Amino acid sequence: MGKLCWLVHFYSDNAYIPMLRLTPRRLAAAGFTLIELIMVLVIIGVLAAIAIPRFFEKSGFDAAGFADQTLSMVQYAQKMAVAKRRNVCVTLTAAPNRIALSYDAAGTALPACDPAYIALPSPSGNAAYTATAPNGVVLAPASAFIFMPSGSSNLAAPLTITVTGSDVARNIIVEPRTGYAHYP
Repeated sequence: MGKLCWLVHFYSDNAYIPMLRLTPRRLAAAGFTLIELIMVLVIIGVLAAIAIPRFFEKSGFDAAGFADQTLSMVQYAQKMAVAKRRNVCVTLTAAPNRIALSYDAAGTALPACDPAYIALPSPSGNAAYTATAPNGVVLAPASAFIFMPSGSSNLAAPLTITVTGSDVARNIIVEPRTGYAHYP
């Protein structure tokens, strides 16, 4: 028998598919070498040492999610100020890392956040629209500002809100004149 022998294995509609005949020598050579197996183990070890611990440390993911939630709440506050034609207060607290929205239901147009403001309901229902940061996530700085009925804010300069997790820090910037809230 020759070293390499092609057979016509299948005839159909004048077409054929050649099949490679495996000799006993070729069957013995099938498989992986020791070097290939060791390289696979090394790659798995590197992934286990670097990638897998990232899945168990979730405060980075929590920080990114809370930053997105904070940005959407600030944008919602601006839209509600325009829609309700009332001042809407955004309060950021540090003791419990939390953001809360309230509005001037009486229409007194106070230039600062006031305890008489009523909690702004969330878009999904009648509950107060607040969000508390997950464990390991820090919201800074502690401050309060107002969106006026025109949509602008009472800020004198751009405000940078920082949401920090284990290895993630995301900044949200609120522009003073337009009230535009965005990532840098």
